[in-house]
Amino acid sequence: MRDPLLDISLFRSRALNAALLNGTLIALVMGGAILPLLYFFQNVQGLKPVPALLRIVPMVVAAAVCSPFVGGLVSRHGPRRVILGGLALIVAGCLGLSFLQPETPYPALLVALVLIGAGNIAIVTPVTEIVLGSVPAERSGSAAALNNAAMQVGGALGAATLDVATRSVRLP
Repeated sequence: MRDPLLDISLFRSRALNAALLNGTLIALVMGGAILPLLYFFQNVQGLKPVPALLRIVPMVVAAAVCSPFVGGLVSRHGPRRVILGGLALIVAGCLGLSFLQPETPYPALLVALVLIGAGNIAIVTPVTEIVLGSVPAERSGSAAALNNAAMQVGGALGAATLDVATRSVRLP
């Protein structure tokens, strides 16, 4: 076929493959983190579904607030350093969440959620830039679709995996 929908030769690029893997894994972590947090807010802290969901919104707000700055950071420091910084933020946020107790006050959770949201955008932006920059311009649509598919698969796998793991844990 002269003009395939997805040119398999795109996968010859190590940068593309590494970026897609990174995007898939970060989406797996993010997708997997949200569902157990919702369970925590509802089943442990006794919140209704909407208030529980609203407690996760700061993660998205932090990503939106940090988004305009990430492009400049990538220009000044390169994508690798920004991605590593984003990973460090996510690790710090997840470390904070690892000490959750039923009586953990929301402000403590809020700090962790903001770190995770900021770290997520610090990874997603340069990963997308790497994906799009690693293919010829005429294949950028295919690369963008691959990036989106990788993140969707990662998010779905994360939610499914951690949902099963969370449901198997019995609360006292």
